[in-house]
This record gives sequence, C-alpha cells and structure tokens, in this order.
Amino acid sequence: MGGLCWWIIPMGLGSSAGLACRALLTNPNFVTYPNELSSEEVGSGMPVIYGMYMILGKGGAAAGLLMLFMSVTSATSAELIAFSSVATYDIYKIYINPKATGNQLVRVSHIAVCGFSLFMAVLAVVFNYIGVTVGWLLSFIGIILSPEVGAIVLMLFWSRLTKLSLLIGAPLGTLTGIACWVGSTYNLGGVVNKDTLMISEATFVGNITALVSGPIYMAIISYLHPEREPFDLKLLGESIKLADDVDQEELKAVRVGIEDQKVLKRQSFYSFLANAFCLLGVYVIIDCALYGWGKDFSKSSFVAFIVICMIWVIVAAVYIIILPLYQGRHSLKFLLEHLIKCKFPDRPMVHSTESLSISNDNVSEEFVEVVDVENVLKK
Repeated sequence: MGGLCWWIIPMGLGSSAGLACRALLTNPNFVTYPNELSSEEVGSGMPVIYGMYMILGKGGAAAGLLMLFMSVTSATSAELIAFSSVATYDIYKIYINPKATGNQLVRVSHIAVCGFSLFMAVLAVVFNYIGVTVGWLLSFIGIILSPEVGAIVLMLFWSRLTKLSLLIGAPLGTLTGIACWVGSTYNLGGVVNKDTLMISEATFVGNITALVSGPIYMAIISYLHPEREPFDLKLLGESIKLADDVDQEELKAVRVGIEDQKVLKRQSFYSFLANAFCLLGVYVIIDCALYGWGKDFSKSSFVAFIVICMIWVIVAAVYIIILPLYQGRHSLKFLLEHLIKCKFPDRPMVHSTESLSISNDNVSEEFVEVVDVENVLKK
C-alpha cells in the first residue's frame, strides 16, 4: 500500500499541473510566453510550478514550492535514518565493535548522519554543476536499483538463495542494465552523451534489462554454487544483540513470536500479489498495449484516465492521512488527556539493561532492571 500511494502522488501531481502548464503555453500571461519551456526547465520540474502558478496564482506557486521542500526534506530524513542505521548496527556493531554500548552507538549514529549529510550536499552541488536534472537522475537510479527488487523477492520466497548470488548477481544486473542502456542510446541516437541517454526507448531497455537480469544471475549462481544449509530469513531474528540502553518496549519489539510469523507470512504473500499485479498490469500490459496502439488518447479515454487518477489519489490520501490517525487513536487520546490536564504518570520509570542476547522463544529477564526515578534522585 505504501508503494501504491507513493507512486500515484507524484504521478497525479505531475500529470495535472504538467498538463495544465502545457495547455497554457500559448496564453499571453504564461511565465515564458511566447517561448516554450527549455529542456533545463523541464528537467528541473518547473512545469508543475508554472502550472500551479497559472491556475492558483502566487499562492499556488508557493504551495508547490512548499510541497517540493517537504518532499525533499522527508526523503533526506529517510535516507539519513537508513544510512545511520546501516552504518551503526550492520557495520559498526557487527564488524567493528560487537560489545558497543548504547552511548557509543548513538555517537556513531550522529557521526554517520553528519558525514552522509555532507556527502549528499557535495553530490547535489556536483550534479547541479554538470547539468544532471531530476528526470535524468531518476532514470539512472532506476537502472542502478532495479536488481534489488529481485533480490528482495528471492530473499523472501526462495530458500535456495545464497549469499554469493546476492553479492554477485545484483551488481551484475546493474552492470548489464547500464551496458544495454548505453548500447541502446548509441544505436538510437548515434552518439552517447548526457542528452541522448535520456531517449525514452534507451532508458526503457536499461531499466527492464536491469530488473530482469538480476534475478536470473542470482538463480544461476545459486544453482551452480549451492550452500549446505538452505537460506532461512527467520534465522536473522533468533539472536539479536542489544545495547545497554534499551527499555521494555524495545525489548518486546524485537521478539518475533509464532503469531507474528504468521502475520508476516500472510502480509508477504499479499504484498507479492499486489506487486505482481502492478508489475504485470501497470508496467507491462498497459504500457505495451498503448505502445502497440501507437495513437493518442481520445477525449473519452483521457477523461477515464483522469478519473482513475483522481480516485487513486483520494484513496491514497485517505490511507496516508486518516488511517494512521485511526491506528494511533489510543496513543493520541492518552497523550491529549495528559497534556490538557497537565497530568503525568504516577510512577515514571527508567529502564536500564545490560547487553542482551534475545531469542524468539525466550528472553532472559534477569538483565532487566526497572528503577524508580524517585529512588534515583534520592541517591
């Protein structure tokens, strides 16, 4: 559901405001009249801002910039959290300092956030300096990351997947996609440069090749070099090393019981069906049918397309905005009651633990010590 909602929001916003911008190009009040939009403006996403400005005035342009700012900051925040988590728990905690304390992990996380922030800033400046646009970057990212889709699917649903196939197959898929992308560009455009690499057919070939070749490489390598024990994702949760700053809620969150495994298995199956429907229906069948048709939308077809997009956007908005509020209604009620009444819990607690090794079946509770705040203050 998250993927479906993420996909329709930029698609609906870009289609509506972009088409409005296109329709108003000949209006004397248009921003660039009598000139058309330059390739730099199109690549920078300016049609959306221009379209909202023409329809809603300066307030519309300001709203568009605000949405853009929130989108950028939200994506940046997610990337920072992801990178700091990987650097802290998957690299530092596992390979560098397995006995790291909570304070050490927090310090490493802060260093990772600051370092990755500087890296992203420098990379953004470099891309802007060499003229890499948002559209070009998204096409390139699709080719780079598409093999990971097959890696995740095989990791969840195929027990014969091997570590070697993941380490080799995914990069091979990316390299194959890049090679086909560049080769198609040369064949269709006659020359390879930043502009010709954006030929739609060439980017399509690169993305599809990277998406399909990655799982093929992984399957071949897994069959050629099988491992003695089958791959089981459940093994990752049998022994989770925690630092000394966890509380009871975090302690409970890492435990995966039998009921949780059933829910995860059921949700994984539903997710697989939804993604298969989107991949085959939206990205293959509809695209190939429209490409083979080779004609423009009729008025009725265009109206149907807009209506479907509007329904999809409304459903996504309800799912994103209303459902989280409903799911968190008990926590919100508790919080509001204590804020309005200025009431605090009768016995605030501080949880301190030693480094724990937790399995799915049992948790050693002798390490967990609950200390009353009042006693701590007295000491």
